[in-house]
Amino acid sequence: MKRTLLLTLTALAVLLASSCQKDDLGRVLTATIEQYEHNGSKADAKAYINAENYACWEAGDLVKINNTQCTIRFEEGTQGAANSAKIDGASLPTDQALMAFYPASRVSNLTATGGTVSFPQVQNYRENNGHQVIDNPMAAYCPADGTELRFRNLAALLKVTITAPSTQDLSLKAILVKGDDDQMLWGRSQLTLDYQNKPMLSKVTEGGTYVCLGFENHPVVI
Repeated sequence: MKRTLLLTLTALAVLLASSCQKDDLGRVLTATIEQYEHNGSKADAKAYINAENYACWEAGDLVKINNTQCTIRFEEGTQGAANSAKIDGASLPTDQALMAFYPASRVSNLTATGGTVSFPQVQNYRENNGHQVIDNPMAAYCPADGTELRFRNLAALLKVTITAPSTQDLSLKAILVKGDDDQMLWGRSQLTLDYQNKPMLSKVTEGGTYVCLGFENHPVVI
């Protein structure tokens, strides 16, 4: 039996524009995940993946917007939609630019112009409703008069395929991955805007060259 795994690797760059809409309770933001091509094939900005291999939001995902933690929700009748969701931002400024980052726990000191992003040395594998889930970092910038948060991938995903002989069971506890040319794969990186106001990450520093995908709570048997 063959099992395919996904692992977030190093931060490179790129990202897109985004949103905000005024409401009696403040801003109501529409959050989408942009799919993109990688080496000629479709890649995903977030590793919660549906049957068509498109990245999806999960209800309850936590997004940080200008250092305020917000929660993803679905409108009635749209639960499980491929990539569109809502964020209630009643406490957010209604007349200022915004920077949004997912997952909220990975970024600090976030303002409309950037923040500090942390990449963990150990990433924990889990499944939800049969889908693989990894909290892959994404960001979006929203001008003061914007209407949508368009999240796009800020890091690469590595797909690992491991096959065991049909006569043997192979139990995995962890996978250790090293970058090329001693490139740092965990540590800290600065989130900034490029000249087009697209979020981008600097090289990872203050960390190390190995990352570990752990299965302690979800052992994988092949």
